[in-house]
Amino acid sequence: MFENYRPWRLLALAALAGGPAVSAAADHPQDLASIPIERLLDVEIEGASKFPQKIAAAPSAVTVVTSDDIRDHGYRSLADILRSVPGLYVSNDRNYEYLGARGFGRPGDYNTRVLVLIDGHRINDPLYDGALIDRSFPLHVDLIERIEFVPGPGSAVYGSNALLGVVNVVTRQARDINGAELAAAAGSLGARGARASLGHRAGSGLDILLSTSQDRSDGANLFFPEFASPATNNGWAMGLDFENRRDLFFKATKGSVTLTAGYAEREKGIPTASYAQAFNAPGSRTIDAQSFVTLQIDHAVNNERRLRARLYQDRYDYQGDYLYRFAPPDPTLTLNRDLAEARWWGAELNLIERFGGGHTLMFGGEYQRDTRRDQLNYDLAPYVSYLDDRRPSHHWAVYVQSEAILAAELSASLGVRHDAYADSDNTTSPRLALIYRPRTDWVVKAIHGSAYRVANVYERYYALAFTNLPNPSLQPERIRTSELVVEERIGDRIRLTGTVYQYQMRDLIGLTTDAGSGLLVFRNVDRVEARGAELGGEWRGNSVRARASLSVQAARDETTGQILTNAPRQLAKLNLSSPFAATGLRAAIDLQYVSRRRTLVAETGSYALANLTLTHAGLAKGIELSLSAYNLFDKAYSDPGSAEHLQDAIAQDGRSLRFKLSARF
Repeated sequence: MFENYRPWRLLALAALAGGPAVSAAADHPQDLASIPIERLLDVEIEGASKFPQKIAAAPSAVTVVTSDDIRDHGYRSLADILRSVPGLYVSNDRNYEYLGARGFGRPGDYNTRVLVLIDGHRINDPLYDGALIDRSFPLHVDLIERIEFVPGPGSAVYGSNALLGVVNVVTRQARDINGAELAAAAGSLGARGARASLGHRAGSGLDILLSTSQDRSDGANLFFPEFASPATNNGWAMGLDFENRRDLFFKATKGSVTLTAGYAEREKGIPTASYAQAFNAPGSRTIDAQSFVTLQIDHAVNNERRLRARLYQDRYDYQGDYLYRFAPPDPTLTLNRDLAEARWWGAELNLIERFGGGHTLMFGGEYQRDTRRDQLNYDLAPYVSYLDDRRPSHHWAVYVQSEAILAAELSASLGVRHDAYADSDNTTSPRLALIYRPRTDWVVKAIHGSAYRVANVYERYYALAFTNLPNPSLQPERIRTSELVVEERIGDRIRLTGTVYQYQMRDLIGLTTDAGSGLLVFRNVDRVEARGAELGGEWRGNSVRARASLSVQAARDETTGQILTNAPRQLAKLNLSSPFAATGLRAAIDLQYVSRRRTLVAETGSYALANLTLTHAGLAKGIELSLSAYNLFDKAYSDPGSAEHLQDAIAQDGRSLRFKLSARF
């Protein structure tokens, strides 16, 4: 059917036509970023099905971002990286950054509808369901080997949160460093930071990686017209956009056993006076700290059977310091402290069996105990307690995944998972994919699945007499998605991908205003229907890499027929990296276009951004210099605000620079 009719192929090739001719400069070392497309598609990823499978066989249109992409483009955070991925966009309220996918990205939702993993380990916490993707993400980007983004429903594999996609962050090994790495960076707005990493392989076969980093930024003095009066400093928030971050990461591997531990803490000033705070009040801030320890055994019993076991313990702590002036123009400020503490541990066991004829079967189970899910809120002086809510819980799950060859050109991927919660509804989530591959360079995937997200503790039980009402009866959100993916490889340099999809989401949880009290309350209020198409191309020359994508989508509220807030109709992206012949320099440019988005009151304008990074690695052995310019043309643009902001749209940073020096020993 598709053999003679491929207009999407012509469009994708046109998107790559602006790339330069292949340079004669020396290649990077042979790794994921420099190998041809043909071999890249044979790389095994695990984010789609929880067991190793080739990209072409995965039941999704998987995107892989490599460590070389991260270095060449000067990405500073997980959010920066995900901005470059087809179909994804990021919004920033000057406190946290939020991920949108396929036209769905509610401001202030704490990234609850995308599941984020580090080496297959869940990072979303059990209190907010949140995934931290900004600089509070508990891993420095320099320690990332690759990122696998798997769009579409993933609850058949992972359970709650995997409604719109799964992000699996794969960390580097000790052998990737093989010595010591030091890095220092400085840039605009008082940004500075340093990292030290050590990778050592002992004669006994023990691999150890240890890394620590610290980053600081003074931030900008910001003007908000909503506060432009003499009583509120004429709209200027001074010195409140600061950010301080530190982290520690450890990884030890011997044979089939891997021990991983990570910790990160970020302090961020709040310049927006969210939640009706006093404007321009020093001391308004949030602190997020997350840590995890995992012990994994990946044992190959024989060539056909693999046993995997994982034990883990995690911790998440949040502190929000909010300053209020209850009797204007009295200058006295009251400090209100909002605290959240989550502690959880768990275990997972699965068995992967490979049979003759290309059939793979995996079955397993997991258990998680949430020992603490505490929420507290109080004024410091005088001390007044408004909330003290503590709700431990637990849940368990069983799942089965199967990959089978049905005919010479046809295979099927089938998965189902059942989750049982102590304090929520039990849920069963299936996913079916048929994969048709008439030739080695041509794949068609038809995918249908469902996913869910349980209402979290914050949405159900966060209650303050002056701002929020609880709603213990919230039901889980559910999504059903159908998707058709066409992938083609042209030679060993070009990969083209086309996707059309439709999803329906019901019982969507939203923050609303209660008509009787005027307070905020979470309710199951919306049904969403979305349709879209994504077109992408990837080109890998001898030393030139390019990825381009175009996404067209429409996500609507079924009740009103309106496009959702913070839902761009079009996204376009071009990521290009190329050396300059005989100069030793490498240039990487990111071009991103985001169309208009509805806000709660009006809409933001469309915008196009350009980021440029120049890298030089030839001055001395092991020394690399880079200079990055973000928002190169100083474009003024805004992201939609959420219900806790007086601002309907929040202005983003103009042009900024960063200089980075790295050394390997």
